Amino acid sequence: MKRHSFFAALLCAAAVSACGDEALTSIIEPPASNSRIRFFHFGVLAPGVNFYANDTKMTAIATTVCSSTVPIPEACTTTGSESTTGLAYSAVSAGGAYSVIAPGQYTLTGRIAAATDKDLPIATVATTIEDGKYYSYYMSGLYNATTKTSDAFVVEDPLALPPDFGTASVRLVHAISNANPMTLYARDTVTKVEVAVGGQVAYKGAGTFTTLPAGV
Repeated sequence: MKRHSFFAALLCAAAVSACGDEALTSIIEPPASNSRIRFFHFGVLAPGVNFYANDTKMTAIATTVCSSTVPIPEACTTTGSESTTGLAYSAVSAGGAYSVIAPGQYTLTGRIAAATDKDLPIATVATTIEDGKYYSYYMSGLYNATTKTSDAFVVEDPLALPPDFGTASVRLVHAISNANPMTLYARDTVTKVEVAVGGQVAYKGAGTFTTLPAGV
């Protein structure tokens, strides 16, 4: 039996920038807004995906490899073309940073990035984005290769802004569909003091942010 690693989303209040290395110029820019969102791919055995808010592509991976057809598209000589790998298992969009999103009601989807079944939605969540709030979308659970579906859920990230760079804000987000409720603990390797980081969290749940001092 293959074991899949446990992922705790350790959310640092400092990570609030709105763009990342993999952003493509072809992605439609949403209107200016104080709301933010980021996307995690924790769907076990699921293919790589691009994430969408309604029909607006929010994430994609660029490649400098272009088709040999003539003429070569101008975009290939500048920003490259879109990779068919998408955001793979265990990855987070924009290196963990948030993307701007306008407030409103959305259908958020993870859509297959590969050429086969291209843009097929495999993980869907309907949610409301409120003005000035931060959110994280998680593709989770075990991918069903027959129905081509995966679980997904959205949690709000109530970050303290502006961030305090002298501390870290940490919590557990439970994205393992076949695991019992869990509690995250932090143990200082010098003092050996161990503290619970929030309370017990069930699948698709998120704990409370706990402030931890600097340390290992």
